[in-house]
Order: sequence, then structure tokens, then C-alpha cells
Amino acid sequence: MLGEVEIAFLHNNYTKVVNLTSQIKSSDKQINVQLNTYRLQALEKQGDVANIEANILKNYLSAIERSKKRVTTEAELYSFIAYTLGHYYYNLDEYQNAEKYYLKSLKADKQIDNVTGICKDLYHLGLVKLQQEKMTEAKHYLLRAKEVAELTKDDKQVERVDKKLKEIRDLK
Repeated sequence: MLGEVEIAFLHNNYTKVVNLTSQIKSSDKQINVQLNTYRLQALEKQGDVANIEANILKNYLSAIERSKKRVTTEAELYSFIAYTLGHYYYNLDEYQNAEKYYLKSLKADKQIDNVTGICKDLYHLGLVKLQQEKMTEAKHYLLRAKEVAELTKDDKQVERVDKKLKEIRDLK
């Protein structure tokens, strides 16, 4: 299975690499990392660097590399994956799915007391509600994000949130 992917890659058949890697699932994590690496390289060779899937794979592979350098709990990895999927769906304008994954990320971040993650989750939930034109809910999430950012003294995040809150005020 991996050999067929390698041969296709060596013959510059990137479409076949992408197709094969989407079909092959292995219980061996190392093989999955290799398959995803080939998939990412094939997507990049196709000139599809802006492709959201390529970006998710980059983040996934980056997370695996970081997890080798430090102990990563299952909740941290779950939070990261849910957050990344939230971005994926947000960029596709699928706000209901984006909300679902940002909420999952928020739940995981709360379990591990990841205050930075909680702030980002709340901020992005606010953005989702803003896109859905649910201004009261957007404001609620953004104000919560601002509270967390102020507690952690994250001035840049406070500024980002304030800009979005101003947008909501300006829309009224």
C-alpha cells in the first residue's frame, strides 16, 4: 500500500497519490504520518498550497512533531484537531459545522485549563455568530473572550476582540 503511493509520487502522478492516500487507512501511526506527508507534498506539487486540506495536513503534521518534543495529552490533541476543523468549516462558510467544532475545542480546553485556547475558541465562536448575524450571541462570546484575554494580559487579543465588538456596535 505505501509502496504504491511512493511509486506514484516518484512518477510525479500526484493525483494518484492524493487518491490513494485518501483511501488507505492504517492502524500504524507511523504509516499514517508517512501517507499524510506524501499527500501534503502531492497537494503542494499540484500547486494547491492554498487548499484548506493541505493547510490542515500541515497543522496535523506539525502537531505530531511538537508532540514528539513534549508530552501531549489526548485532550490537547483533541482540542487542536477540533479547533483546526472549526477553521476548516469556517473558511468554507459552513458556520454550523464550524460552531460545532469550536465548541468541542472549547470543552477540551476547559478540561485542561488551556486559557489561551479558551480565549481563541470563544473569539472564533463570536466570529461564527457574527457571520450568522446573531449579534447578541456574537457579543456574548466576544465579551467572554475579552474577559479571558484581560485576565491573561493578552493585549493583542483584547484589541482584536474590541475591533469585532466595535463592528457589532457599528452595525446597529
